[in-house]
Amino acid sequence: MSGFVWSTRIGLAFAAAGSAVGLGNFLRFPGQAYVNGGGAFLIPYIVCFFLVAIPLCWLEWSLGRLGGEKKRHSCAGIFDVLIENRLVKVLSGALSVLIPAGIYSYYALVQSWCLAYFFVFSGVISVGEISEVGNAKNLFESITKSTENGFNLSFPLACLVLTVALNALVILRGFINSIEKFCTYAIPLMAVCAFIILFRVLTLGTPDPSVPDRNVWNALGFMWNPRGVNGESWFASYFNPQVWLAAFGQVFFSLSVGFGILMHYASYVKRKEDIALTSFAASATNGFFEVCVGGLITIPVIFLFLGENFNPNSSFSLGFISMPLVFNKMPFGNFFGALWFLMLFLAAITSSISMISPVVAFLEEYFNLNSKQAQKISLFFLTLCNLLVFCLSRDLVLLSTLDFWLGTLCVFLFAGCILLVGFNVGLDVVFNSLKEGALLIIPGFAKVLLALIAPLFFLGILIGWVVNNLPSYLSSVSGFEGYLGISLVAFSFICVCYIVYSKSK
Repeated sequence: MSGFVWSTRIGLAFAAAGSAVGLGNFLRFPGQAYVNGGGAFLIPYIVCFFLVAIPLCWLEWSLGRLGGEKKRHSCAGIFDVLIENRLVKVLSGALSVLIPAGIYSYYALVQSWCLAYFFVFSGVISVGEISEVGNAKNLFESITKSTENGFNLSFPLACLVLTVALNALVILRGFINSIEKFCTYAIPLMAVCAFIILFRVLTLGTPDPSVPDRNVWNALGFMWNPRGVNGESWFASYFNPQVWLAAFGQVFFSLSVGFGILMHYASYVKRKEDIALTSFAASATNGFFEVCVGGLITIPVIFLFLGENFNPNSSFSLGFISMPLVFNKMPFGNFFGALWFLMLFLAAITSSISMISPVVAFLEEYFNLNSKQAQKISLFFLTLCNLLVFCLSRDLVLLSTLDFWLGTLCVFLFAGCILLVGFNVGLDVVFNSLKEGALLIIPGFAKVLLALIAPLFFLGILIGWVVNNLPSYLSSVSGFEGYLGISLVAFSFICVCYIVYSKSK
């Protein structure tokens, strides 16, 4: 990708939005909000979005362009040339590789579930009528193979292989060099599909007359009204570090902050070209999709069909179990079901290829490989990780463990590391770069948010979670899959730290 440049500002914005808009918006966000108190989750989510995430997005984009001017395009390489502090560059560089690679290891599996459901609703696979919660749960367990471990030739495996092959095709055929073109078409198509489904969900009324309280109006209240977590009062939820960590982690996950993706994309933006408005537009697009589309579709549906006390295996599972029940109550339900899961699959492609790209850039820069060599090596090892998560899928314990440690905790930590890098480079340098070519006036308080407010949030949430929640979390870890997930994250982090340390300046 050494010769790659963005051809249009709109294409860059769509590509950035495409990396962010994905399964996290339509499946992970509703699941996180459901288990973390609804409105009690949304308040810290909104606080993070405006006071921390947007300034951090600007910081990432600015650092990326500064690194690109020095001919570096991987996050680890960018940190290597921008800062002198060896500890910060090693820890940050390692996380910048571990997070996209690790998340892709299970993200592609969830993506394959979307493809499997698409085949079900398009009539390729016959499963009978999905009219009860039990039917929906059985279908989910069958597609996710979550009742057992093991590797067997099956429909779910075929969907995973096809998904991985399509992702590889996008990378190997050079579409990554024109990813903006793919996202320019995919994002509007996703929007059309989502609004069709949203309209139907908001007109469901009371799907089950025998349970009159489960109506759309109460479902919307379930989304927006604060609720307690684990038996505590709704007010106490605001003092629970786990809720804040989940909210911050979800914002960073959905905006691709702390993934290394935005910095990687920004490294190909020329000097004097706008990154301020582009990054803000991409973030706003993502936030709209997440709360006003994904949240308004999936959270009310979960309440309407599963109630308010359903215990999910993972934050991704609720949407897969609840949405088929909606399509069963729609005219042309199979058509709209196929459309919905096709939309999710398209959303996942735009995100998954953006996770592979920073890994490829890292291998190019740190092992002196050409683009094709780095792509093939990346895809080989990532596919092995996909198959590992597929084989150890019982109760989705491994997937959920990786999702928490990588998709929440490590993303949160890496966002904090990016803040440290910004301090090392100098916020004045960062904001001066951000203002070059900017089509948006950068508010003066943005620097204050990064310098004062963001560090207080990071330290407060992290210390509170370690003291109040980490012991109970570790005591709840059980089974081979849970311990394996934690061990894999720790071992991989140490290995990448060693590579970055040995090859950095």
